[in-house]
Amino acid sequence: MEVDSFLIAPFLGQHDWETIMYTNILPPIFRKPPGRPKKVRKKQHGEPMNSTKLSKKGYIMTCSKCLKEGHNVRSCKGLMHPRSKLINKKKNVILLL
Repeated sequence: MEVDSFLIAPFLGQHDWETIMYTNILPPIFRKPPGRPKKVRKKQHGEPMNSTKLSKKGYIMTCSKCLKEGHNVRSCKGLMHPRSKLINKKKNVILLL
């Protein structure tokens, strides 16, 4: 086989290594970045974001007060719809959120 055709000479030991005039190489100085550390690591491309939580992307909000789409009850400036869930029919009282 061509792989075994050449011979690699083994090293005798660390005491036979050549010495150099440079000092030991040190690791870079650790610098703490400013700001609060991240709680969750950044995911790589193709790694699933979260398998237990569903996305609301493409979901259209419906207001529970006026029953119109595009906003929710917190930002609603419209009138109360008669079929709204916020009206308690037994006591005829409007529940506040």
